[in-house]
Order: sequence, then C-alpha cells, then structure tokens
Amino acid sequence: MDGEAEGGEVIAVAPTSEERQAALRRAAQHAVLPLLFGAVTGALWQVLVMPQLGPTQLPNPVHGALFVALLCSPLAHRSLARRPMDEWWEYGVGWAAVAVPLSVVWTIPGPQALLCGGYLLGVLWMSITSAWSMGPKPPFRLAMWHMMGVGVGALLGAIFGFGWA
Repeated sequence: MDGEAEGGEVIAVAPTSEERQAALRRAAQHAVLPLLFGAVTGALWQVLVMPQLGPTQLPNPVHGALFVALLCSPLAHRSLARRPMDEWWEYGVGWAAVAVPLSVVWTIPGPQALLCGGYLLGVLWMSITSAWSMGPKPPFRLAMWHMMGVGVGALLGAIFGFGWA
C-alpha cells in the first residue's frame, strides 16, 4: 500500500511547500477572516448597542454578530466559500445549523452561556480549524466553520469592547 514499508511501518511523507501554503490560505480565509469579522462586530455591538438596551441586555454581541453575518451571508458565500450562488441555500442551512442553537444558548442567563457558547464553542472551532484546513469543503461545512469563527470572535470582541468602553 502507499505510505507503508514491507514490515508494516508507516512512512511519513512531508507535505510540499505548495500544500502548506494552500492550507495556510484556507485557514486564513475560513478561520481568521470570520473570527476578525465577529470580533469587530462584537466590539462595535458592545460599545454602541449594549448601553442602549434594558436590563435583559438582549440581543447581546454574539446575537448581533450572528445577525450581521446573516445579512452578509450571500457576500460571505461568494467571497469566502467561492462557490456558485445556486449553492447558497446549502451555505444558509450550514449557517442556521450553528447560529440558531448558539443564539438559544446565549439567551440563557448565568455562566452556562459562557461555558457552552464560549469555551466549548472555542474548543470545537479550534479543533475544526485544525482538521478542516486540508482540502476543499462543501458549502454546509464552510458555513458551520465560518459561523463558529464569528461566534468566538464576537465573544472576544465583546470582551475587548467592554474593557475599552
């Protein structure tokens, strides 16, 4: 078999520099850009919108970032996923698969929202980023990856915005 010696040992094959560059480009495109979008949107929501809200403090910065991401999802599908627009519905379903449960989690008062919506989402997003950065992905997976990045970025941006304001 490919990659195995006669004794059953696996031979490590180093990726080429082109493969490494492509993986870094995919990680920047599908992980870093949504994270930065979420961070900027979350910080702006924290600074500009949260002081105007009542005692419930809803919608919070994560809700705001997910809503703005919904409004920008056709643009994100076209520029980040780089797929034909007739596949946008699949991207939208992937968006909803993450955004709807995440929005519900962030309405829970107390530290549970921070644990589920912050810590667990962050760990899941980091593991997906390390696993999915190799090779092209369908629009559904890309949207899930993007929305997780937006959610994590919105939380980090809101924390930064709270300290800044």
